This record gives sequence, structure tokens and C-alpha cells, in this order.
Amino acid sequence: MILRGPKSIWTPTPLYCSPVLETTCELEGHESRVFTAVFSPVDDTLLATCSEDATCRLWDVVEGQELFCLREHTDAIYSVRFSPDGTHLLTSGSDGKIIIWDLRSLTLNEPETTTRAVVQTIEVGTDAFGAQYIDDSTVACAIDDTIVLWDVETAQRKVSKTVTAATDYVFGGRERNPDATPWVFCLEQHKPTGLMALGVSDATIRLLDADLNEHVVLKGHARDVTCLTFRPDGAELLSGSGDDLAAAWDLNTLKVRHVFKGHDGTVHD
Repeated sequence: MILRGPKSIWTPTPLYCSPVLETTCELEGHESRVFTAVFSPVDDTLLATCSEDATCRLWDVVEGQELFCLREHTDAIYSVRFSPDGTHLLTSGSDGKIIIWDLRSLTLNEPETTTRAVVQTIEVGTDAFGAQYIDDSTVACAIDDTIVLWDVETAQRKVSKTVTAATDYVFGGRERNPDATPWVFCLEQHKPTGLMALGVSDATIRLLDADLNEHVVLKGHARDVTCLTFRPDGAELLSGSGDDLAAAWDLNTLKVRHVFKGHDGTVHD
């Protein structure tokens, strides 16, 4: 199902936000852009971040302190996720690696333990975007224009799905992207329903079922879709884009409910 509508003109009235919150904790340590920040599902004081500086860092947000700096990637890390039980971390990046870390192997004030915490490395051969746990034995990752489900134990592919371009927008332009490849920059699964959302460089969002069958293409952003988050009940989806906008989608009507304006650069997370 493809929704018809303008590529870059939003019909809903934007919801403007004014700054009302004061900063209570500023975490310093990364040496370049931070791409993703995520809280542990079992400890709301533990935050993981990943960065263009090729590190993943764990923070105590109550004390405002860095606990661990994980160094095993050799280039920018695009994504970090906790396992459902909070015992492992999953990172992926531009070095073509998906790395699984066992947090139980980390020891405070012993930086050499970070390497020992690596329990699995999956080599994908190209940029690895948006890796996340599907269940305890399976992780999903975006590789170019393909979504792949990997077996955690064997590092082997279980199933994959390739997306095709759904708009005329070519990320990077024809000179840099002559094949008009629609790269998948992010993915998000709503575990209760198995529904998976993909953010694609052709300015679309794709909705897939648990078997990776594509059912819906959402259009509205003017540039690449870079981040996605489901509302816990699965009724809405929040998207961010290279067009400097974020949008809240009603998944019952498949229409945009709100557009959030204010950023003057890509919304990454």
C-alpha cells in the first residue's frame, strides 16, 4: 500500500514546542557526533551512547559519570541497543561490523575488560545500520538496501529482504548514487505485534510484518528517514529525517498527526 500525497508539503498543522526543561545532566566524553542514545530496559540510570568517534559509552545518569568506553569498532558506530534482559549490548557501524557485548564481563576501573566483553562479531562487509534484537537468538540489521536477520550464535543469515525505491528522490544525487540505491538507514520493531518499520533514504517509511513482507509505504518527508520509534502501544510512529523535521504518524489512519519543526539539521535520534 502506497500513500499518495506531496513529497515535501505537510498538510497537518505543525505542533511547535518551546524550551521548558532545564538541563540536569550533561554527559561529556565523545569526541565527535553522537548518533544514538538508549536507556537500559532494566536500569533507568544506565544510558548507552554511540558515536562517530568509533566508541560506545555507558553512563550513570544520576552521577553524570562515564562508566565504560567500549572500543572494538574501527569507524563510526551508528546504532546501539540493549538486549531485552539488559545483559548485552548490540552495536553496528560503518566498519561493517555488528558486535555483541556481554555487560556482565565489564569491571569498573579495568578498561582492558572491554575487549573481553565481546562475545560475537558479525562481519557484514559494508555499512551496518540500525541493528537491534528481534529476540534472544536473532538480531536484525540494515545493510545497504537489505534487511537481514542474523542468528546470534552462528553469525549466519536466517532471512533477508531487499527494498526497492518508491520515490524519485535519490540520496546523494545521481552522480554519487548512480544506481539510485534506497539505503535503509534505520529500523525499529514493535515487539508485541512483530511489526517492523524501516527508514529509507528515498524519503519513505516502510512497514513490514514479522516475516519481512512489506505492506505499507509512508510518504511525506522530503529527504532520507534517519530514525524511528514506536509508541509503546503501537498506535503511532515517530520519525526523524534529513529534512530537519520530525513527524508523528497515526498507524490506524496511516496519516501524519503532527509535524515538529525547529531543528536546523538532520534529526538522528
